[in-house]
Amino acid sequence: MQPFLALLSLVLVGAVSTQGKVHGAKGPVKHKAAAAASDNAPKGSASITQIISTSYDYSASPTVGYDPSILTIKNVNIPFSNNVTYPATSVNATANSTLLVGVKVQENRVLQKMIGVGCGVSDASSIVLQGVKDEAPEVYDQIMQLLWSRDPKMANGDAIGASLTQVRSPLGASDFGTSEYSFSSTADCSPDTNLTLFNVNQAPKMWATHRDILAINSDINSWYNPWTSPPWMKKPCGYRGGQLQEQYEEVYATYLARSMHDIAKVVGKTPSHVALQESPRNEPKDYPGQLIDASQAARVANSLRKKLDAQGQKSIGITALEASWDSLDYALQAFDEADSDAFSGVSFHCYSGDPEVQRDFAAKYPEKKIYQTECTRTTQGGEEFWLNLRKNALAMLFGGVGNGASNIMTWNCVLQSDDSGFTTPSLPGTCKNCLAPVLVTRPAGTKVVSQQVNSTSSTGAQGSTTFKLTSDYALLAHVSRAIRNPHDNGYGNVIGVTTTDENLKFKTDDGARVFSLAFKSVLPSGKERYTLLILQKADHYLTGNFERAQVVVGFRNQTASLDLGVGLHTVVWEADAL
Repeated sequence: MQPFLALLSLVLVGAVSTQGKVHGAKGPVKHKAAAAASDNAPKGSASITQIISTSYDYSASPTVGYDPSILTIKNVNIPFSNNVTYPATSVNATANSTLLVGVKVQENRVLQKMIGVGCGVSDASSIVLQGVKDEAPEVYDQIMQLLWSRDPKMANGDAIGASLTQVRSPLGASDFGTSEYSFSSTADCSPDTNLTLFNVNQAPKMWATHRDILAINSDINSWYNPWTSPPWMKKPCGYRGGQLQEQYEEVYATYLARSMHDIAKVVGKTPSHVALQESPRNEPKDYPGQLIDASQAARVANSLRKKLDAQGQKSIGITALEASWDSLDYALQAFDEADSDAFSGVSFHCYSGDPEVQRDFAAKYPEKKIYQTECTRTTQGGEEFWLNLRKNALAMLFGGVGNGASNIMTWNCVLQSDDSGFTTPSLPGTCKNCLAPVLVTRPAGTKVVSQQVNSTSSTGAQGSTTFKLTSDYALLAHVSRAIRNPHDNGYGNVIGVTTTDENLKFKTDDGARVFSLAFKSVLPSGKERYTLLILQKADHYLTGNFERAQVVVGFRNQTASLDLGVGLHTVVWEADAL
């Protein structure tokens, strides 16, 4: 992997020298001459030192493979001073002026601590990745380094690595794979109550991918979630649909505990979290799934907690729900009926409901964590790039994290894509155009085969293996840089922030032009690192009129002025602790 990093550092020498320029009227960031800081700057004054931007029009000419322009990184020196007045309200653009919005940081309002950012290593992702590893190991190294590396060339400074720290994988088959299986299936639906057939090695490509990720970054935390129990535990028996039978709840808890025990041995690290069921109220007809009601979830969690503790895995958290915001009542019932130590937190998905319900959960269970563990968008219909980035930022950042979530995970990390945006592999009848942070194009004639088959390519394949980065990648990379302290890789807390666009927010398609989240962490030196994630979406409801904005950042009774184009921006500075 080192040759790629050496090449990367050479590429960035040229890339960084041009990224300080404005890319025309639609470029992501332009800076007016920074006002000189006062000679008598007050204690705790600071200067913005870096702005990382992804423009709405990135997808107009993306390059294949490593593409520095997906994150335009500018090292700057914009001091906070008393030379710019913080606006009392937002001011609309005129013929002679740009949109003016204020963003004020409330550093003393310290909220939840962030714990990471990641994506899903599904059967589909691992099948594609291991195929690329066989066909084009240098491309595999590039993808893996971009997603997972903590090397300073990738994770800090003038580089575009996402530096993910979380992975989420199914226990058995999901919708994204080529076959249906569990770790303890029987051919005739006869019960295997002693789990004599149990075998996690039915997912060899998934475990190989996990081991490769841990070789790059040993701090990765892994989350696991079953789409179904073994079919014989359900009524009716089968992978798709059915309900977990009460008589097998204890065996199911043993099945999950043994999965955690054996996976730790196979991949070399104890998992961090396990869920009980993906979308427990959903009974899919086209892919594995099952019904588990909230009372069952409470009973299984109680048993599983005891089993994990008994086998020395007290650190593994059990999460409830694994469904969208409109299922809050399920989560509350499960928590109400479970032992107080059974669940560590609740996991939400982005697909339906209102993220503000997370506040309702926190009000009742303030000591429990709120997680975001799944969100996916589509590749077609004009959604990719800007509309997907806009949707995910509104849902997962300003909806999810803004209402108490401590992490962000998208679904599949990697999928295979053709020129029309159709993505594979997935089971028949499931999503055929789902997005992933990395989309791989493999040679024509390449055969996608199952998790359990070693061979990945058919003879006669022609062409080369390439990849491209997507809006999912941009989102994860921004969040990773915003929440993670690169000096010691610790995570910061969300802190308070307000904008002068607050009065424009409403439920359906939010009317505010500028959204912001703020984070603070303490550096080893004792100084404090501050970041702002700013979504500038003055796109006139996607009508083609993309408007720049002057964003005045207020910090410690001083201000700094930024000229931001439509897109997602990460703003960074350090300051002395007060």
